Amino acid sequence: MTTRRGIIQFKPGVEKVRISVPGVDVDAAGTTQFLLHEAALYSQPYFAGFVACPFAGNTSTGYLEQSVDVTVPDVTADPIVMHWIVDSDGLISFPCQKATGPGNSGGGFAINSFYARTRVISSVLVRVKFVKPDTSRRSPQGAYLILMRKPDLT
Repeated sequence: MTTRRGIIQFKPGVEKVRISVPGVDVDAAGTTQFLLHEAALYSQPYFAGFVACPFAGNTSTGYLEQSVDVTVPDVTADPIVMHWIVDSDGLISFPCQKATGPGNSGGGFAINSFYARTRVISSVLVRVKFVKPDTSRRSPQGAYLILMRKPDLT
Protein backbone atom coordinates (compact mmCIF):
# COMPACT_ATOMS: atom_id res chain seq x y z
CA MET A 1 0.00 0.00 0.00
CA THR A 2 1.32 3.43 -0.88
CA THR A 3 1.46 6.28 1.57
CA ARG A 4 -0.31 9.45 0.53
CA ARG A 5 1.97 12.28 1.69
CA GLY A 6 0.34 15.38 0.23
CA ILE A 7 -3.03 17.02 -0.17
CA ILE A 8 -4.13 20.28 -1.77
CA GLN A 9 -7.84 20.90 -1.38
CA PHE A 10 -9.71 24.14 -2.00
CA LYS A 11 -13.21 23.03 -1.04
CA PRO A 12 -14.89 26.09 0.58
CA GLY A 13 -14.58 25.89 4.34
CA VAL A 14 -12.24 22.89 4.23
CA GLU A 15 -9.11 24.28 2.57
CA LYS A 16 -6.06 22.06 3.02
CA VAL A 17 -2.44 22.40 1.94
CA ARG A 18 -0.48 19.64 3.68
CA ILE A 19 2.64 17.56 3.17
CA SER A 20 3.58 14.91 5.73
CA VAL A 21 7.01 13.60 6.67
CA PRO A 22 8.27 10.55 4.73
CA GLY A 23 6.50 7.34 5.70
CA VAL A 24 3.47 9.05 7.30
CA ASP A 25 0.09 9.22 5.59
CA VAL A 26 -1.08 12.83 5.33
CA ASP A 27 -4.59 11.94 6.54
CA ALA A 28 -3.29 10.20 9.68
CA ALA A 29 -0.41 12.56 10.50
CA GLY A 30 -0.19 14.18 13.91
CA THR A 31 0.53 17.87 14.41
CA THR A 32 4.30 17.30 14.57
CA GLN A 33 4.41 15.12 11.45
CA PHE A 34 3.86 17.79 8.81
CA LEU A 35 6.49 19.44 6.64
CA LEU A 36 3.82 21.89 5.47
CA HIS A 37 0.41 22.67 6.96
CA GLU A 38 -2.07 25.38 5.96
CA ALA A 39 -2.18 26.70 9.55
CA ALA A 40 1.50 27.70 9.28
CA LEU A 41 1.09 29.70 6.09
CA TYR A 42 1.49 33.37 6.91
CA SER A 43 -0.97 34.90 4.50
CA GLN A 44 -4.38 33.58 5.39
CA PRO A 45 -6.79 36.35 4.44
CA TYR A 46 -10.31 35.86 5.74
CA PHE A 47 -11.92 39.25 5.16
CA ALA A 48 -11.62 41.90 2.46
CA GLY A 49 -13.88 44.82 1.73
CA PHE A 50 -14.27 48.51 1.07
CA VAL A 51 -15.17 50.83 3.96
CA ALA A 52 -16.73 54.13 2.85
CA CYS A 53 -15.61 57.31 4.59
CA PRO A 54 -18.61 58.93 6.33
CA PHE A 55 -17.57 62.40 5.17
CA ALA A 56 -16.46 61.50 1.62
CA GLY A 57 -16.83 64.47 -0.72
CA ASN A 58 -16.64 67.05 2.07
CA THR A 59 -14.64 70.09 0.91
CA SER A 60 -14.79 72.17 4.10
CA THR A 61 -11.62 73.38 5.78
CA GLY A 62 -12.71 72.14 9.20
CA TYR A 63 -11.15 69.23 11.06
CA LEU A 64 -13.14 66.02 10.56
CA GLU A 65 -12.84 62.73 12.41
CA GLN A 66 -15.36 59.89 12.23
CA SER A 67 -15.21 56.14 12.76
CA VAL A 68 -16.93 53.27 11.00
CA ASP A 69 -17.46 49.92 12.75
CA VAL A 70 -17.03 46.93 10.45
CA THR A 71 -18.47 43.54 11.38
CA VAL A 72 -16.15 40.70 10.33
CA PRO A 73 -16.27 36.88 10.56
CA ASP A 74 -15.31 35.46 13.97
CA VAL A 75 -11.93 33.98 13.05
CA THR A 76 -9.46 35.55 15.47
CA ALA A 77 -9.34 38.37 17.99
CA ASP A 78 -5.78 39.23 16.94
CA PRO A 79 -5.68 39.56 13.13
CA ILE A 80 -3.13 41.23 10.92
CA VAL A 81 -4.92 44.33 9.66
CA MET A 82 -4.00 46.04 6.41
CA HIS A 83 -5.74 49.01 4.87
CA TRP A 84 -5.25 51.16 1.81
CA ILE A 85 -6.88 54.57 1.78
CA VAL A 86 -8.68 55.71 -1.37
CA ASP A 87 -8.02 59.34 -2.32
CA SER A 88 -10.72 61.81 -3.31
CA ASP A 89 -9.91 61.10 -6.97
CA GLY A 90 -10.35 57.34 -6.55
CA LEU A 91 -6.66 56.40 -6.54
CA ILE A 92 -5.38 54.01 -3.87
CA SER A 93 -2.67 55.51 -1.67
CA PHE A 94 0.02 53.18 -0.47
CA PRO A 95 1.77 53.59 1.84
CA CYS A 96 0.40 57.13 2.19
CA GLN A 97 -0.60 60.09 0.06
CA LYS A 98 1.52 63.11 -0.77
CA ALA A 99 0.20 66.12 -2.60
CA THR A 100 0.86 69.75 -3.34
CA GLY A 101 -1.71 72.29 -4.35
CA PRO A 102 -2.64 75.94 -4.29
CA GLY A 103 -4.12 77.54 -1.22
CA ASN A 104 -3.22 78.99 2.14
CA SER A 105 -3.62 78.09 5.79
CA GLY A 106 -6.67 80.38 6.12
CA GLY A 107 -8.62 79.03 3.14
CA GLY A 108 -7.17 75.54 3.05
CA PHE A 109 -5.22 73.70 0.38
CA ALA A 110 -6.64 71.73 -2.55
CA ILE A 111 -4.69 68.63 -1.54
CA ASN A 112 -5.26 65.13 -0.23
CA SER A 113 -4.21 65.36 3.41
CA PHE A 114 -6.03 62.74 5.44
CA TYR A 115 -5.47 59.36 6.98
CA ALA A 116 -7.22 56.28 8.28
CA ARG A 117 -6.42 54.17 11.32
CA THR A 118 -7.72 50.75 12.30
CA ARG A 119 -8.36 49.20 15.68
CA VAL A 120 -9.54 45.68 16.47
CA ILE A 121 -12.37 45.99 18.99
CA SER A 122 -13.24 42.27 19.23
CA SER A 123 -13.04 39.06 17.21
CA VAL A 124 -16.03 40.28 15.17
CA LEU A 125 -15.53 44.07 15.09
CA VAL A 126 -12.88 46.34 13.55
CA ARG A 127 -13.10 50.13 13.83
CA VAL A 128 -11.78 52.28 10.97
CA LYS A 129 -11.21 55.92 11.90
CA PHE A 130 -10.97 58.53 9.14
CA VAL A 131 -9.32 61.90 9.89
CA LYS A 132 -9.03 65.03 7.74
CA PRO A 133 -7.04 67.98 9.13
CA ASP A 134 -8.37 71.51 8.85
CA THR A 135 -5.89 72.52 6.12
CA SER A 136 -7.16 70.01 3.53
CA ARG A 137 -10.19 70.69 1.35
CA ARG A 138 -10.38 67.11 0.12
CA SER A 139 -11.72 64.04 1.90
CA PRO A 140 -10.98 60.36 1.29
CA GLN A 141 -13.55 58.14 -0.43
CA GLY A 142 -12.82 55.34 2.02
CA ALA A 143 -10.37 52.51 2.52
CA TYR A 144 -9.89 48.92 1.45
CA LEU A 145 -9.59 46.66 4.48
CA ILE A 146 -8.00 43.20 4.59
CA LEU A 147 -7.77 40.98 7.67
CA MET A 148 -5.39 38.05 7.82
CA ARG A 149 -5.09 35.28 10.37
CA LYS A 150 -1.67 34.94 11.98
CA PRO A 151 0.12 31.63 11.51
CA ASP A 152 -0.38 28.91 14.09
CA LEU A 153 3.07 27.48 14.69
CA THR A 154 2.23 25.45 17.78
